[in-house]
Amino acid sequence: MRNALKWCTTILLVLGFCGTATALEPQVAFKVRKGFVELQLQKEGHPVPNAAITVRDHLGVIFAEGETGAKGEGSFPLPKSPSFSLEFRVDERLSQPVTLTLVGGEVVPIEVLLNFELRACCRIPSRLKMLEDSQIGDGEDYLHSFENWVLLGGGALLLILGTSTMYYLDSSHQNESRHSQNNARKARNKRIRNGK
Repeated sequence: MRNALKWCTTILLVLGFCGTATALEPQVAFKVRKGFVELQLQKEGHPVPNAAITVRDHLGVIFAEGETGAKGEGSFPLPKSPSFSLEFRVDERLSQPVTLTLVGGEVVPIEVLLNFELRACCRIPSRLKMLEDSQIGDGEDYLHSFENWVLLGGGALLLILGTSTMYYLDSSHQNESRHSQNNARKARNKRIRNGK
């Protein structure tokens, strides 16, 4: 019962801190109208003016740049790609990219709470950069691939050796156990025969 109370208290504290932290971050709403994506940026119900916006297409190439107006509003032409991302700079903090997808003439999601944390670990390189990095070079990729296969083979060999060793140790332990049980049985039978 005491553990359950500790868990409930911890969960409530975490949710309370999360709720207060996220309420302070800006949120943005999107709507498609006449070939343009319109947005409204607000923080705690108030417009966020002069926030810098960068729109990138699905390859990570900059499609449009600008700032929100005095009422936190902004718009840009609907990109041709099925998905695109936006970054917002609010109070000198750069948000994580917000990815929007065109579905049935509307963008999804229609409302997003901006996140300014976890920039380094969660940023995905653009697809174009990943394609450039994956091009076959002058034999160097084969070497890396060969090294990977050697590492994979060595790991498999270690796994087989470890499994075999564990099986051997387990079977020898079982044999010792059987041997000691047989000795105990023989001693008991001997005591019974001798009348003790």
